Order: sequence, then structure tokens, then C-alpha cells
Amino acid sequence: MTRAFPERSGWEKFHSKMDLVWIWMGEKGINNYCYPETRFERDDPGYQVWVGLYWVQGWHDVKDVSLDSVFAIWDQNFWNGVHDVKNPYTYVIDVHNITEINFKGYRAYLMYGGMITPSDVEPHEEVWLEGFFITFYDEKADRTAIIYACATKENLPGMIGELWEIVNSWKLSPG
Repeated sequence: MTRAFPERSGWEKFHSKMDLVWIWMGEKGINNYCYPETRFERDDPGYQVWVGLYWVQGWHDVKDVSLDSVFAIWDQNFWNGVHDVKNPYTYVIDVHNITEINFKGYRAYLMYGGMITPSDVEPHEEVWLEGFFITFYDEKADRTAIIYACATKENLPGMIGELWEIVNSWKLSPG
């Protein structure tokens, strides 16, 4: 699976097993994600930017908006806890423009939305992350995919093109 995600100059790439993070949900899977090298620099457009794919074991209803939310919330809160945020929290602020699409041969759902969460950079100020999710089910692998991409609300207009370029560069296809 990691070969499906090409290297990108200026970006750090990671592959993490998520079983421990999602144990409370009774879920298992992996997270392939990346962020710009400037993600932790408050004055940079890459501040707090994420793009990745949760590869969750089994079938989940990809039309269910709460599917994206619950995985992202658990992941964000775990990440913030590791980065010394006291009492981490994340909540969904909006979800809109839910559309059925064809994504690399998969019947998928695209939706836009935002979350409020503390920054993982001291002093851990509250940030509004805005971006998009794409969900689909891969029958052959028996995995549900949740693609996520976000930036701070104020930086998203300058980052959205690059986030889409990254997602579209991934080598994913059914079967």
C-alpha cells in the first residue's frame, strides 16, 4: 500500500498502524499520510496541513458523514495528546456539498467540511481546519478508504490545489 503514495519534495510521508488509536471504536486499519515540512511553523501556509488515507478493515457505509468524523476525531485527539495538548478535543463544525463521484474507478463520496481543535504547536491555540474527505469501499481488499485533506480555514485557499494534486497522484484503483 505504501508504494501507492509517491514521494513529494517538501513533504514528510508516514505509514502508521491505527489499531491502538481506534481500539475504542472496535476498528483496525492503517493511515498513510503526509504533511509539509513547514506544518509546525505558525506563519507558513503549510501550518496544520494534513493529507492522508485511512484504510479501515471491512465494509462501512461510505455515504455516512459520521464515518469520516469519528475516525478523524479519534486520530486528531490522539495526535494532540501525543503533542502535549491537555484535554484534547475535536468537533465537527460543518459538512457540506456531499456528492457522489467516480474516484479512480471507485464509486465514492466527496464532502467538504471543517473541525475545531487545538493546534499541536504551543501554546495550542484553537484552530479551524477546513478541507475535504473522499470515502469509498474496495471490495477486493475488503477495506473502507477515508481520504482526508485539510488546512487552517485561512490557509485552505492557498493550499487546496496542492492537496488535490497530492490526492490525485496516488496510485489507487479497484482490483
